Amino acid sequence: MKKVAKKVESKKSKVGTAVAVGAAAVAAGLASYALLGPNGKKNREKVTKAIVNIKNKVEDNIDVKKATAGIKKVVVEAKKEVKFVAKKASVAVKKVTVIAKKAVKKVSSATKTVAKKVAKKVPGKK
Repeated sequence: MKKVAKKVESKKSKVGTAVAVGAAAVAAGLASYALLGPNGKKNREKVTKAIVNIKNKVEDNIDVKKATAGIKKVVVEAKKEVKFVAKKASVAVKKVTVIAKKAVKKVSSATKTVAKKVAKKVPGKK
């Protein structure tokens, strides 16, 4: 025989469910009265205006997202370019540093040679 796992039923509040259903019914009743009652035409116009305003705000938000997406692309490209330029600059600085070190060594060896030559020509103590 197979053991069948028992389903654990969650204990939901029947009172909470009843209150939620009742509140939904009341809200539906109020909405229908507001839209179909004596002032229904005015209320429908207000709701239509509100919906149009919300729709416009959503469209504006979409436009803003599109614009910011373009800006983000530009920023990403700029970062890539900055990194590329920084790499090139780093390589150039390293090359110049190597050249400068070689020049310093040449000057240093040249001064040593000149100092030795001058020391030979200067009459020394006897």
